[in-house]
Amino acid sequence: MSIALVLNSICYPALAQNYQIDSKTSVPSYVGEDGALYPDWSQITLADIPPIAEAGSFDIAQIAESTGLSTEELIAEIGYDPSRSWGAGTQIKDIFMLGDFKDISNIDEWNMSAIAEATGADLGGLKLEDFGLLKDLSVEDLISAVPDLENLGLEEVEPLFDLAKAGLGVSKALSLKDSSLGDLANSNFDFASLKMDSIDLSQYDFSSIEGLEDAQFGDFAGSDGKMASEVPYMEYVQMASYLLELVNFNFIGKIDVVYGEKEARRVNTISGSYQEGFNVPCEEDSCAYIELTDAIDFGLKFAPLHGKQWIAGKSQAVEGGFGPLKYANITPEPGKEPTGRNVLVSF
Repeated sequence: MSIALVLNSICYPALAQNYQIDSKTSVPSYVGEDGALYPDWSQITLADIPPIAEAGSFDIAQIAESTGLSTEELIAEIGYDPSRSWGAGTQIKDIFMLGDFKDISNIDEWNMSAIAEATGADLGGLKLEDFGLLKDLSVEDLISAVPDLENLGLEEVEPLFDLAKAGLGVSKALSLKDSSLGDLANSNFDFASLKMDSIDLSQYDFSSIEGLEDAQFGDFAGSDGKMASEVPYMEYVQMASYLLELVNFNFIGKIDVVYGEKEARRVNTISGSYQEGFNVPCEEDSCAYIELTDAIDFGLKFAPLHGKQWIAGKSQAVEGGFGPLKYANITPEPGKEPTGRNVLVSF
């Protein structure tokens, strides 16, 4: 079984230009000075990235073991549970979560109006069911996320009125129909805690909740843990539109081999720290590590992650920390931290 690792490796256009692709690829590209085709990272969308060739999974519990934190502590630090699994042929939009783009994009500030403007998509054909950020959302969460929704009366928002009738009873809902949603969210716990997906969201147009198209994705509770595919048409937005810098999307690898403590002196690494960089060799006599290979075939002339070594945090200590707090952590020794890598997000 292969375990996929997603590394947030940010690169600049000059670095991206070193990646050659075969002429048979459908990825947006341009012809370089040497006559070779190169990926045009300013035009590429999630839909352009080839599917993952093999089934795999990502388990945050395995990463937690190398950090010294419990799984629960690491999830709390990151802000969402990034664990996931997928089958062979899965599209990238069904693997990436919105939280994976945190710190490298402004996707939290986007909304469906911006998606429509960037892609030319017509939101008129969408149903509430299509907007995955509503799943598991409470009424209170929805009112907090959608601009000015709190000022509307219950009866003015058909899905919420129907939800109230289903969850509170018709008689009770009718008695509340003229109340503002903001007042109800603050004073009626039973209504505020109702879950949006307890009614059939496929029966309601996206436009049935006024202002939903203007709600920023980051304002929806739990949005970091939602797949990119749960935001309609996001896969067709040029990634350069929301990424803060151009990203090298050959950062998806899978564990090829796991080596134990008997390994020594490894130099082909992608682990380390912000202070020492992320290619710190392990010069210890005991260097447990995982060896990676590439998970996505971009038609590259070479495989950037093939054979790269990620040293286990328990095997190597590197310079870490900032300012006076650098020496606050005395384990494994003052000014040191277990070697690692910024996985999914920086933490």
